[in-house]
Amino acid sequence: MKNSFVNASAVADWQGVLASRGLDAGNFGNLSLKASDHSEDGGSLVVDLKEFVSFLEQVGQVKDSAGLSWAVGHASNYSKRGYAGRAVLGAKNLGTAFSRLAQYYPLIQDDTQVTFDVGEQWSTLSYRILDPDIWPRTEDALYSLGIFATFIKSAAPDAWHSVEMFVECDAETIKRDVSDIVKTNVEYKAESNGFRFPTSLLNRELDLLPAVDGDHMKRLSRLLSEQKRRMPASDRTRQKIFEGLSKGKVNQDHIALELGMSRRTLRRKLAGEGESFQSILDECRMRAASLEFKICKTQSLSEMALKLGYSEHSTFSRAFMRWAGMAPQQFRQLAS
Repeated sequence: MKNSFVNASAVADWQGVLASRGLDAGNFGNLSLKASDHSEDGGSLVVDLKEFVSFLEQVGQVKDSAGLSWAVGHASNYSKRGYAGRAVLGAKNLGTAFSRLAQYYPLIQDDTQVTFDVGEQWSTLSYRILDPDIWPRTEDALYSLGIFATFIKSAAPDAWHSVEMFVECDAETIKRDVSDIVKTNVEYKAESNGFRFPTSLLNRELDLLPAVDGDHMKRLSRLLSEQKRRMPASDRTRQKIFEGLSKGKVNQDHIALELGMSRRTLRRKLAGEGESFQSILDECRMRAASLEFKICKTQSLSEMALKLGYSEHSTFSRAFMRWAGMAPQQFRQLAS
């Protein structure tokens, strides 16, 4: 799988806050900057996402750094995130901002899923990095949610008390109560990171940047289409599998439909890259299982099997033995 990227303006967010607090930002200079494939997108430099998240976790271990990632998110300059960032900030209301954020986030950070679900009474905005090898990512979650929180607070400054937050990590891992930092209720050990809030807030007006025009949105759509076309079918398949694993939507017909092609076309494209759907599915399940063992140390094998799309934990155990050369119980002990 290719290396994941994040827009390099995220580095500037951290450098600015660290410098203002008298903290060393020098290690950010070791992150390798490179030109993105969509350099016309007003944000032509990107950094390796795994390196970036790893550095954030290191910063999070520094004494007296509690709340730093959340604060950096609040201080973020999202107008530097290229056309996508300016489209989000130029939305007329919170609902439009979150809709654009979810749709165009791949232009800001790839191998990441941002989902916006609108319900009759409650809506959610969720965020998670799809690459299971990028872990831990607690500080990244707090940083990203800190950014998204500023949109809610800008549109509805009087309603923050009604917002609920959820995070992937558990309270023991983060070694502090996040609710003390974010000033709202926090649910731990969730499947992703995000916010749950009253749907009525979506109509609240935003006034962060002037509205963008139709040409701006057309360019965004074109950039997103071009990015998808450049991505190998095998990598696009991996992304869709990671998106659908927890929902059990990982059969070949469903993934092909998600990618906008027939089962036969998907099979042909994967074969042209020396891959097969089953081999990619096995790889994704193995990597996801490895992450599950790290996150949910008390989760039963039956629960894990269901999460990875198996109806029986015995089938999962046999597959795991084939992948890892050891039983899942033994792997769990080593991971601990």
